[in-house]
Amino acid sequence: MAGASGLLESKNDHLIEEMIKDPLFKITKEGLIFSKITKNGQGVSKDWRQVGYKKKDGYVRFRYKGEFLFVQRVIYRSEKGKLKSDYVINHIDLDNSNNHPDNLEQIIQHENNKKKHKKYKKKNKKSSSVSLRVSSIDRILAAYLKL
Repeated sequence: MAGASGLLESKNDHLIEEMIKDPLFKITKEGLIFSKITKNGQGVSKDWRQVGYKKKDGYVRFRYKGEFLFVQRVIYRSEKGKLKSDYVINHIDLDNSNNHPDNLEQIIQHENNKKKHKKYKKKNKKSSSVSLRVSSIDRILAAYLKL
């Protein structure tokens, strides 16, 4: 069963095949996408420019024919094979902006959630140790000021 995130991520997969064949777009083996379409989408340039922008969640998206595509899904399809609509593309190193094909794997949403949980659990451990140190300093400072 697909998770909501998997369905949302695959919503525009029908455009990926079309984009891959579009001569105004090219995909590199390093996981980057370039286009000759101008940034405002109103014309065609002689120069290639990298497409996509990173959102707060770290994922890189871009517009194609008025719809958003996730770069990781385009790269996976182009370099690794067919996409399953009920699967998500996982970034193995947990860096959502690293779309190198070697860093992408297609997995079910449940597995992806488990991997993300480990990432955030590690991040929170680091944060709690910092806050412990800060609270220790505060206690020492308070005791010193009482002297």
